[in-house]
Amino acid sequence: MNGWWWFAPATLLFLFVFLRLYTRVIAFRQQALTGSTRESGIVLGAALQGDQPSPALQERLDYALALYQEGRFSTFLCCGGSLRRQISEAQAMKRYLIERGIPAPAILLEENSVNTAQNLAFARLILERHHLRTCFLITHDYHMYRACLHARRQGIDIVPAPCASKRLWIPYHRVRECFALIRWFLLRP
Repeated sequence: MNGWWWFAPATLLFLFVFLRLYTRVIAFRQQALTGSTRESGIVLGAALQGDQPSPALQERLDYALALYQEGRFSTFLCCGGSLRRQISEAQAMKRYLIERGIPAPAILLEENSVNTAQNLAFARLILERHHLRTCFLITHDYHMYRACLHARRQGIDIVPAPCASKRLWIPYHRVRECFALIRWFLLRP
């Protein structure tokens, strides 16, 4: 018994932190972007199936397309590198957008990242190079809190543009996101 005195307080602390993060994760449900316009839309990657965007990535791209077609922004910045693939997520995203009528010059690529932190660190460099100062940040609602933390850490002027998912099991992804946040808070430099 003497060696276990810390277990109950540690469990309560973990549950408190986890529930606090969970409330932040669920706070970004799809919201209407009333009147907002920006110069660009940063679309974060969400895996490929072969050389095609996964269903989750298609949801993000379709939401970005809708915002673009409403005149909310004029330049896409597709983010996502490649792990042992022949094609990067960003290249697959560009092809998907071109197939849906987006002109190639309206699409910028960030192809070096393998995670959300890198997505936004490398995106900042591309935005600066192209003199793009204001952005929509487009990702799923469950991922938006962590993505916003990384974007703000990079000094990117963003408006969150979360999309909802009809294809993913959201409770799993929200819990996964909480663990990713805990890991990031504990291990960040």
